[in-house]
Amino acid sequence: MKINYSTWLSRDLGCEAETIEANQNITSISTLMDFLMNRGGRFGDIFKKRHVIFAAVNGKIVDHAEQITNDTEIEFFAPIVGG
Repeated sequence: MKINYSTWLSRDLGCEAETIEANQNITSISTLMDFLMNRGGRFGDIFKKRHVIFAAVNGKIVDHAEQITNDTEIEFFAPIVGG
């Protein structure tokens, strides 16, 4: 699956995108976030804050319970505010 990181996530992680293979433990956005958090380091620090991270699957904003497969394109991003 392709994962894109936007906003401060890409800056703080030091990467804009990556491709990983889903396994039987990665079946939803939530379990993917667990996988990323368990990498530790910057990923661990950032994905502990999952309550401020939004996700889109194939271009559609979804909640963290959304099911995913290897054919899924995911984007993680933070809320954007303006005035």
